[in-house]
Amino acid sequence: MIGAVLGASLGAAAIGTLALGAYHPNCGLFGSVVGRGPRRTRTLYLTFDDGPSPSATERIAETLEAHRAPAAFFMVGEHVVRHPGLARTIARAGHEVGNHTQHHVRLHSC
Repeated sequence: MIGAVLGASLGAAAIGTLALGAYHPNCGLFGSVVGRGPRRTRTLYLTFDDGPSPSATERIAETLEAHRAPAAFFMVGEHVVRHPGLARTIARAGHEVGNHTQHHVRLHSC
């Protein structure tokens, strides 16, 4: 009986900890988080989600290179598998690369 209660308690604690890391925007549970940039200067951060995409990523990269502008690309894993060359192009250009899930569900079309 005590073992079952202890197991349930540990399970609930683990679920609560994972929920905190997943839903609290500045929780560092899964790694460092940048919540905001420096306040002493006015800075614009460019981010691109859901790529890499053959219809857009290459043109975006060329435009950023022409203006020597860095950006962050949050890529979907299954898109990276389909278009690894585009993902490598972005990484080699020195842009930040982040994970935007493995399989992105389009919530607006559900």
